[in-house]
Parts: sequence; structure tokens; C-alpha cells
Amino acid sequence: MCARKCQASKRESENQTSNDNHPMTNPTRQEAERRKTDQDLLFKGRVIALIGVVILLGPYVSRSPSVQELLTGGAVVGWFALVLGIAFLGQYFLRRRARR
Repeated sequence: MCARKCQASKRESENQTSNDNHPMTNPTRQEAERRKTDQDLLFKGRVIALIGVVILLGPYVSRSPSVQELLTGGAVVGWFALVLGIAFLGQYFLRRRARR
């Protein structure tokens, strides 16, 4: 009889411990995860947009004709990176505005 009660008590404490680790039950952890995701989105947006700007402005800044030709050929990639970076930044600011 005591063994059954001890096992039931042990199961209840295990269930309670597993519920504490669940992200939906801990608002502090959930907020920290959301903040980390938002910061990652901001970082990715900045870096990708910067890469796009560098690729697009590279032909005008570089002195070597071969580098100018290389960067001119990558204009589509530069525009894609710039648009993608701006999209990530827009997503970050929309999430931030929705939280407030």
C-alpha cells in the first residue's frame, strides 16, 4: 500500500517538474525566448541588408576593373539580399509594435 502511494507521489512530482519546464507554463521563459527570437531577427535583418548594400555599391567603390565586373554581375544577388534584409527588419518592427 505504501509503495503505491510513494509511486503515485513520485509520478505527481515528476509531472509537476515536467510542466515547469514546458515553455507555455512559464511566462518568464516564454518572454525570454520571444526576445531572443526578435533579437535574432533584428541581427539577421541588419547583416543581410548590409551585405546587399555592399554588393550594390561595390562596383562604384572598387578600383579594380575585374572586381567591378564581378560585383556588377552580382547585382541581382545584392538586390535580393537588400530586400530580404528589409523584410526581416520589417518583421522585427511589426512584432515589436504588436507587443506594445
